[in-house]
Amino acid sequence: MTDDKLKEKLLKSTLPQEMAKKMEEFVKEIFHKDAQYVADILEIPIDEKHDMTCTEKKKSLALMYGFLTCQIQMMEKLKATMLAQIKNENSSLAEKLSNLKLH
Repeated sequence: MTDDKLKEKLLKSTLPQEMAKKMEEFVKEIFHKDAQYVADILEIPIDEKHDMTCTEKKKSLALMYGFLTCQIQMMEKLKATMLAQIKNENSSLAEKLSNLKLH
């Protein structure tokens, strides 16, 4: 299958939109679970009615930053692994995918 045919097939498919939606839901779920985990560790209620002190906010943000940094590193490793597998099958497609920005 040529790159153009493959690209056309991917564009016509609803799979990219479905994957984007699932990824967005996954990211939100991970963020909320991380926030709850941090709150549990620091014994800070996370409901919006409860005010945290400045120190509690700093501790919470520092811990969240650590968790998110680790998750980003894991996702980057997963992305690299997936691109390596794709490259074995279709190197030109892998090159195009590696240049995509997912923002």
